Amino acid sequence: SDKITIKGEKLLTPGQWKYIRFRSDDVDNRLAYTNISGGGSDRTYNAMVFISFNGYAKIDHCLISFSQRNGIKCEDSRSRLGGIAFTDVSFCELYPIQIDAQHLPYIESTNRGDGNAYNYINVEGSQLTNRLNWKKSTFLPYRINGTLSMTDAVQVEAGTPIFMADGSKVQVSSEGVIILPDGAVTG
Repeated sequence: SDKITIKGEKLLTPGQWKYIRFRSDDVDNRLAYTNISGGGSDRTYNAMVFISFNGYAKIDHCLISFSQRNGIKCEDSRSRLGGIAFTDVSFCELYPIQIDAQHLPYIESTNRGDGNAYNYINVEGSQLTNRLNWKKSTFLPYRINGTLSMTDAVQVEAGTPIFMADGSKVQVSSEGVIILPDGAVTG
């Protein structure tokens, strides 16, 4: 079937329109089989697809491209991500995907990205207070940006590429644990 297309009037030109913003927490909020391009001009909601605090969205089988800023952004730990899967986020002037660490379990390995200024899934510094599984991203490596504090168990899937931005750090508290792929535990 045909995909839905949302784009600016000028072909392959970022920043012609602002954003699609999810403010509702309805679990039926979904972008699927949609091509979105040419937006991302807003400086406050600096992404073409933006999930606000207390908002919810699931994104799958989409092509998101030519954003003047980020392709997809989850504002902070209060925004809820139902998942990002089978989605190509390319040619963004910042990151293809920017998330809070709480959203790590909802990023599937099936996403792609190419031609972005920073070809990473940017994970903003935050505090992980709930047990989670950090899934491998096959095509886009993760980048920690800031301080990532862990106060509960985090299991990192084998083969997960993680880069650290300048000055970034991971802090594992006495209650926190990192479970490595071979089953070893640090704490």
